[in-house]
Amino acid sequence: MSVHILAVDTETTGLDAYHGNSPFIVTFASNQEDQQDIWSWRVNPLTREVKVPKLEAKEVIRKIEKADILVFQNAKFDIRMIDNLPVKCNWDWSKIHDISISAHLLGSAQNKDLTTQALRWINTNLDPYEKAVKEATDKARRICRTKLFKEEKGEWDIAKDDHPKLPSGGGWKADMWLLEEIAIRAPEFLPEWRDPSTFQVWDPKRDDPKDHPWFSIAEYYALPDSDATLLIFQEHQRRLESLGLLKIYEKRRELLRLVSKIESTGVIVNRFRRDELVDAYVPEVEKCIKRCIGLSEGRLDKVPIQGVSNALRDTVFDHFGLESPKKTPTGNPSLDKEVLDHFLLELRPNSAAHVFIKSLKDFRKRMTAINYMKGYEKFWLPYDEENGDFILHPSLNMTGTTTLRWSSSNPNEQNISKQEGFNLRYAFGPPKEHFWASIDYENLELRIPAYESGEEELIALFERSNDPPFYGSNHLLNFSTIYPDLWDPLLEKYGPENVASEVKKRYKSTWYQRCKNGGFAIQYGSVITENKVSTADKAFGRIGAHQTLKDKFAQLDKLNQSCIEMAQKTGFVHTIPDKEVDPEKGYPLECKRTRWGKVKPTIPLNYHVQGTACWVIMIAMLMVDDYLKTINRKRKGKSQFAIVMQIHDELVIQGPLIDGYEDILKEVSKIMSSVGSRIGIPLRVGCDVHLNNWASGKELSI
Repeated sequence: MSVHILAVDTETTGLDAYHGNSPFIVTFASNQEDQQDIWSWRVNPLTREVKVPKLEAKEVIRKIEKADILVFQNAKFDIRMIDNLPVKCNWDWSKIHDISISAHLLGSAQNKDLTTQALRWINTNLDPYEKAVKEATDKARRICRTKLFKEEKGEWDIAKDDHPKLPSGGGWKADMWLLEEIAIRAPEFLPEWRDPSTFQVWDPKRDDPKDHPWFSIAEYYALPDSDATLLIFQEHQRRLESLGLLKIYEKRRELLRLVSKIESTGVIVNRFRRDELVDAYVPEVEKCIKRCIGLSEGRLDKVPIQGVSNALRDTVFDHFGLESPKKTPTGNPSLDKEVLDHFLLELRPNSAAHVFIKSLKDFRKRMTAINYMKGYEKFWLPYDEENGDFILHPSLNMTGTTTLRWSSSNPNEQNISKQEGFNLRYAFGPPKEHFWASIDYENLELRIPAYESGEEELIALFERSNDPPFYGSNHLLNFSTIYPDLWDPLLEKYGPENVASEVKKRYKSTWYQRCKNGGFAIQYGSVITENKVSTADKAFGRIGAHQTLKDKFAQLDKLNQSCIEMAQKTGFVHTIPDKEVDPEKGYPLECKRTRWGKVKPTIPLNYHVQGTACWVIMIAMLMVDDYLKTINRKRKGKSQFAIVMQIHDELVIQGPLIDGYEDILKEVSKIMSSVGSRIGIPLRVGCDVHLNNWASGKELSI
């Protein structure tokens, strides 16, 4: 008997499953049945609650559990929504496939939405279906806002951006259910419709509302999605097999269960500590505004929260006479973060222009932080209100970038700042009687190219990370090479043991910051032009700095050039192969070409290194989760250990404060370090334990 493949798709009352949104349509497409299945349920227009008969929910779940393979376009979203039905499903994650994962693997720079995939892989245009239902839903929403309310039919609860059940925002897709409800409850408001084949006009006084397309147009839109998902999945599997990528796909697929579990566990944010940060930032914002307005000498009467006003441009470029090193897409001088950092390095400290630019940057940072913190309240749900604790369930997207780096939204947990003076992590932390542990890889994206290229001096740097004068810092090694006129006098005066701290103290925001910027520019493909000047030279503030380091670290430069050559030839770079998944193949990462058909030289090594680092953290997550499951099985019915966040090279573990929890964290740290053996790169991790908030903690000796 052939394997039964079932593609599943849902249409929902909103994006936020944890805030009460549910599916009102579920469709199936099967490789064993000619006809698709569809379940459609009515929505209470006053409460947005979906009325799902229990017997029908049972039938949906029975069909799901019976299939051999389940295919989704966004598995964890549809699964979480189906979990809101009145009958729970016993999900077998080994059966679940997601075409977003396979699409990323087959071309990571391509859009992974269903419409684009259908065009690319099965030559099917889903646009007409979406346009038809969008046009109808927009009309239905207008009817609700005008005629229905005026006729006292009750204020129907249509989607709005400030709706408490829709913190991710309203939109027409959240209101597709309106079409059927108007056809049933208020058919007198149905718009005229002419059948394009017979030219017969639908008349509300004469004709049955069930003959109007609004009665079934949402189903007409929903059905093609599951059918397309099934066909795309089958095509993806053929392509993956022909390219020898099925092993990598299967390993990535293991993440689905874990990502869904992390979202479900959620993260704790404390209202009191959040308010404390906001209260501290507001007067600082006011000081920055006052300082900027005063220094503008009448040119500014306010500082724009977003974007750049004409008055701000006039102040920066005319009043202070500064020149931006880059342009906006519209051709105006840019004033983005990169430009402000450039000005701060170039300007004399404490000059009027320097103080203005620093105040502008501080204003933007604090306003961004305040907006983030206020935004958390839109999404949080009660957890321990007496203690001020609320819970967030951010949406995690493991295919959200062109590399393997994750993105997240609603809210975005990837940008919870830990910068000095802007540490939003203070608002987050463990619930009562629990801990958080931040375990992160040390210099992961510097170690990978150093060991892979065989650059002996850099390898020695990491092997002797506790030894003076560099203490494992690549930036300090570069500093001593590029700025001997600054380094040598300090080395002579303070000695090898103290020169590093003195450099960081004296040149933290000037030459040391320049050195860090220049180093990253070289690592990610800065090009030396015909006049022997590169973007790295500009960052270092020293002409010839790039060539000096290029000569010094010739093996690293060779790795960079090989990545560039591969990308120019094939359009892809690959991560370092994982010996336990496929020792011959790494994950292919597509490098976008410019309109002239070339790959930017700054991209290939960046993607190769970042992609490899992300593969490392992915394997670490799977291994750590397996280990924590063995711990949790012994604690049945008690508080569990869990991964609650993955932020770039860092895992955040939550667990109960029990005897021996530190030993568990030491074992987790060993597991994470061991991943390096799979790619041939020795890795180290550090661990900080947080008992109150994520911003402060104690280092755990590993």
